[in-house]
Amino acid sequence: RNFICALLVLSFMPFALSAGNKGGDEDKFIFSEITENGQVTGYAVDGFKGDGAADAVIPAEHNGKPVTTIKENAFRGTPIESVTFPESITYVGVNAFGRCEKLSRVDVADADLWCGITFGNVAANPLYFATKFYSGGKEITSVKIPDTVSKAGDFAFYGYEKLESVDIGSGVTLIGESAFDGCTSLKSVTGGENAVSVGELAFSGCVNLQTADIGNKVESIGDYAFNGCSSLKRAVIPSSVKSIGECAFTDCSSLESLTLNEGLESIGDCAFGGCTSLTRFDMPSTVNEIGWGMLMFGGGGAGFGGEKDPSNNISEVTISDGITLIPDYAFNSCNITALTIGSSVEEIGYSAFYGCSVLKDVIMPVSVKKVTSYAFYKCSSLEKVFYCGNEEGWGNIKIGRNGNDISSAEIYFYSESEPQAEGSFWRYVGGKPEIWQ
Repeated sequence: RNFICALLVLSFMPFALSAGNKGGDEDKFIFSEITENGQVTGYAVDGFKGDGAADAVIPAEHNGKPVTTIKENAFRGTPIESVTFPESITYVGVNAFGRCEKLSRVDVADADLWCGITFGNVAANPLYFATKFYSGGKEITSVKIPDTVSKAGDFAFYGYEKLESVDIGSGVTLIGESAFDGCTSLKSVTGGENAVSVGELAFSGCVNLQTADIGNKVESIGDYAFNGCSSLKRAVIPSSVKSIGECAFTDCSSLESLTLNEGLESIGDCAFGGCTSLTRFDMPSTVNEIGWGMLMFGGGGAGFGGEKDPSNNISEVTISDGITLIPDYAFNSCNITALTIGSSVEEIGYSAFYGCSVLKDVIMPVSVKKVTSYAFYKCSSLEKVFYCGNEEGWGNIKIGRNGNDISSAEIYFYSESEPQAEGSFWRYVGGKPEIWQ
């Protein structure tokens, strides 16, 4: 629910508000002073008294000082149909445009500065209601954030459905919360080579976005950052990224290619749930924490039934040696056929592989101490467990009695050299398990 915010790229013609629109019907607004060290440095718009006026043209100046702020609730519940922003505005307070159901159009004096405005919440941005967005008389369909802008601010283009492309300038270090949330026509995001953070919901619901190449300085991808980007086919996560947030790529159902590089440390709950087009999931050795339902299919809910999704193509999973716990529902309903569990895993959580009905082989390390009930429930094809220890070690593992198809699988014990004792043994040949005959 590499990128980074960019500003509007339409070869904008300056929208002269400062001089010509200073007389933006100042008497329709309620102003308050902004002071610093006892001196008036500017003005804030506290309210609107347009007596039913359809248009609100905010002046760039009042009493010879810049108008820089729109206070919280300033236009809340008013019947305005359009609003014009001067380039002087830098802050818009909480719910400034809340309940403005008739608002349909926003005009900006300087599109290059729109990303730099700080919005107090989603209803502070007039685009929460408006569907038309203009600069210099032209409707905005593409955005270029100039190198002089340091962020794509929170909620900057929230819900703007006509935005098709974004080019992020080299000065941008932050893509804010919900910056492009719900931009359903957005197909292309380029630039952003200096971005450090991609915020929560930054590109959530961008159903036409096809690629996500993150600059090699991004350190974190926020919760729900690419949630529901159902056309996203490729994602490359560079080694600079330390954390991928909760549901960051949930329901990216077209995602075929996913590259996770060394350096990644944590993957959040349901981060890749519902990514039904993936065929492999290779976890970097640096990962030391994975979340609940991390690769759960069925998009975060249907997976609870333990029924595999026939469109899910993932077949191989390798779990990092840095992981100590495979959490509940982590790989619920995956079509895994071969599973390699990392050498530090101590516990396999409840329903971790529930519904992996085509899983045949599991390589299990000696570190495992507990297999929780239902961890391998409805794994009806599970035939072989290649245990990296001996029979005594296997006997010391606490295996939940309920719903564990692992109990009916053939257990093979590791032996580097040809075993002399009777029993079932295996070794590695060419990096693959081979049974001693």
